[in-house]
Amino acid sequence: MNDTPSTEHAANDQPAISPEFSEIMAVYEAATADLRLTQERLRERVRELSGELAVRNRELSQRVEELSALKNYLANILESIADGVLTIDPDHRLVAVNKAASDLLAITGAPPVDEREAGDAGATPVEQVLRGSRRDIARILCEALDRRVTIAGREVILDLGAGQSRVLDIAANPIRNSAGAVLGAVATFRDITEIRHLETVVRRKDRLAALGEMAAGVAHEIRNPLGGIELYASSMRRTLAPESREAQTCEKIIRAVGSLNRIVTDMLTFTRGKDPILRPASLERVAAAAIDLSAREAAQRGVTVTHAYAEHPTDAPIDPEQLTQAALNILLNAIQMTPEGGTVAVTTRHDGAGHALSVADAGPGVPPEIADKIFNPFFTTRDKGTGL
Repeated sequence: MNDTPSTEHAANDQPAISPEFSEIMAVYEAATADLRLTQERLRERVRELSGELAVRNRELSQRVEELSALKNYLANILESIADGVLTIDPDHRLVAVNKAASDLLAITGAPPVDEREAGDAGATPVEQVLRGSRRDIARILCEALDRRVTIAGREVILDLGAGQSRVLDIAANPIRNSAGAVLGAVATFRDITEIRHLETVVRRKDRLAALGEMAAGVAHEIRNPLGGIELYASSMRRTLAPESREAQTCEKIIRAVGSLNRIVTDMLTFTRGKDPILRPASLERVAAAAIDLSAREAAQRGVTVTHAYAEHPTDAPIDPEQLTQAALNILLNAIQMTPEGGTVAVTTRHDGAGHALSVADAGPGVPPEIADKIFNPFFTTRDKGTGL
């Protein structure tokens, strides 16, 4: 008897697949196919987005480089211009200083124009940075910020010490964004010391020109009677005994006329001016001549005049006659202002900076209250001086 089941019998033992299960399987397979398709589409979209993101990143990097280059370019412009530039934030803190401002105002440790931003907690209040005579600049800058106004044409005298000063012309403006909000203030300034000096020279020349016209008109009117007075006094003196009182009076008249004539001559020479005739000549000879001509005055006042000439003298393009007269005038002034027993030193120098003849005395110097008047015609502090 064979106990092994037949194949037909075993197949009949498998459960039959129901229609519902077949339907579920079909739905599952369809969903799986859809998921695969969706996954593939997502992968494709990710690849597309990655490419777009790479493009955007490159564009953004390029834009950052362009902005950085533009910022550096603007910073280089500010650093290169001759005018000084200062900026502050809304809290009056100094956030940028260009090289011209740093050099002129002697600001140490100042924030460069490309390293600070408004609101930087590391910035220092401008009033703490700009002290002394520089404080006026800080006040103008803060005024423009606080009042939201433009300030122009302000002048500040910058004291450099050792009797040196500079004149600064300052303008300040609020800094606004596109919406009109105030982000801080900026001040620009320039050194106009030489301009003011030239204006002073021009005004002085204008005064001298007017004086020259007047002097030329009256010189002959003065000299004609002076000549007659001197002639009559000289004639009278010749008819008188040399030791008589009348002869001495005539001598005084002649000396007074000579003094008046020299004043008129000096006035004409000073107001009309005389173009220098330049030629190579020695400063040392000019100095020696001035010292010789002033020797009597120095001896009378008990003043010693020393000289220290350049080790290697060289000729300079000068007018020896005019320069000798100028050096003598300065030297006589120095001798007259030096206390008895003092020393006046005359030196010459020839170097890369040029040629120089210097006179130094031990006197009190020029008082500040008259310093602006010393070049005015006829201004003098001495009883016998003419100011010319």
